[in-house]
Amino acid sequence: MGCCADGAGTAPAESPPVLRGRREVSAGQHFAIGFYGGLGERESVAAAYAQGSAAIRLQGLADRPKLAVRAGIDAGKLVLAADPVERSKTDPLD
Repeated sequence: MGCCADGAGTAPAESPPVLRGRREVSAGQHFAIGFYGGLGERESVAAAYAQGSAAIRLQGLADRPKLAVRAGIDAGKLVLAADPVERSKTDPLD
């Protein structure tokens, strides 16, 4: 993931999903809280992006980042955090 402020309209073919567009620092902070909170809850990148965008709107800020993904990638199906692995009953940490 990355944020870019260059305003370019497309993501390079070899890059991960990126957010493009100019943002105020406060808007970026609010977006990050919603976005990474969604990723941490094992939501898709698209759902996390929607949460980050909602966090900006709740603050009444005008900035709107854009989600750009590589061709052939469905941000609605892309989940970056796996479900936690259950420990076995013989795990010494239990």
